[in-house]
Amino acid sequence: MKALYTILLLGLFIWGYSLCQKHLCGNDAGVATTAAAASKTSDCNSSLTFKDGDNLKISSKENFRFALSDQTFETPSDNFLNTTINVIDYLAENKDRVMLIKGYYLENEENYSDDKTLGVARAKSIANYFVDNGVAQSQIQVSGKRTIESCIKDDILLKGAAISFTSKK
Repeated sequence: MKALYTILLLGLFIWGYSLCQKHLCGNDAGVATTAAAASKTSDCNSSLTFKDGDNLKISSKENFRFALSDQTFETPSDNFLNTTINVIDYLAENKDRVMLIKGYYLENEENYSDDKTLGVARAKSIANYFVDNGVAQSQIQVSGKRTIESCIKDDILLKGAAISFTSKK
């Protein structure tokens, strides 16, 4: 009977250790590996293209950038702002077009927003920028998507969004 208790106790210890490592205590080695992999930007294409069929094609080497676990985008460069102004003008002239904003987030980021995902919160932040600059709310739809792209530099997600266009329904 002592042997059975010893085996059960050992099994309980192993199960508890495994549970702790996977769900409760965290795995610092795994976090370090993820951070190291995410810091590589040499293969990162963070450009953003605003393309609406043959009617619009504006490309920028920049994208909306976000500090990790933050929903507010970093202040963009003047060149990027000029690019967005051209998109704002396009939407003002084409009221039947809807801009679809897909906000990206990484699996290991914390979501401090009230939205379901950090990607949705980021897309809403971008949408608010366009609305504040004259685009009708009815011309914008938002969504979020987890990405595995390693577009991080100095704790900044360099590729924060993708943009596409569709017709109003």
